[in-house]
Formats: sequence, C-alpha cells, structure tokens
Amino acid sequence: MVPASQLRVIVDELEPHAFSWTLLERKETDIIDVQVAHSPKSFPEFDLALEDGFLALKELTQMHWR
Repeated sequence: MVPASQLRVIVDELEPHAFSWTLLERKETDIIDVQVAHSPKSFPEFDLALEDGFLALKELTQMHWR
C-alpha cells in the first residue's frame, strides 16, 4: 500500500514585491516536507504567485493520475 501524503503550496516573499511559490509534500510516514517543485520566477503580488502555484499543483496531480 502506498502511504498517504499531503501536498501544499507555500508562498514566500523573497524581497519586497517578489513572491515565489513552492510545492511541498509530506508522506504519512515522514516527519519532514519534501520540495516537489518551485517557482521558476518571482511574481509582483502574493495572489499571482499563489494562483501559479495552484496551477502547478493541478498539473502535477493530472500527470500523476494519467
């Protein structure tokens, strides 16, 4: 059986008006999060980075379930 996992999108402000997202995964059996993907660029607003991070998460899950 494959252990259950949690995926999350984290948005950080690297510097003023430069936001970046990271996709993290935590498997049920692990204690730490593992970086699955990260933003190739920064965004001027938090919302734009979050939206792009959710799009990346959606694409990742679609690739996984094919």
